[in-house]
Amino acid sequence: MIPRILHSTVEKSLHISPVTAVTGPRQCGKTTLARQFITGENVHFFDLENPADLFALEDPVFALQAYSEDLVIIDEAQRMPEIFPAVRVLVDQDRRPGRFLLTGSASPDLRR
Repeated sequence: MIPRILHSTVEKSLHISPVTAVTGPRQCGKTTLARQFITGENVHFFDLENPADLFALEDPVFALQAYSEDLVIIDEAQRMPEIFPAVRVLVDQDRRPGRFLLTGSASPDLRR
């Protein structure tokens, strides 16, 4: 695997912010970088190009509340715009750093 220069930057962001977003063009290594943070059972990965994960997040606030103590990685977040208000609601309830790592193409919703 090619070492990702941004790994330490993302790691630092996860230690200070409840939400960290990694954006960029397709096939640039966003998912590979995010998967490096899957270190145990306290990390949950949702790939929004996977229909099963889309279904699991059909009610995003309800679904994500179950992982309030864990890191939740949401890959291709721009594919589900309703995820952004849900994440905001959950972060407003608990601003603890390292709650969400979002990846996706540079859509306006994700950048906000």
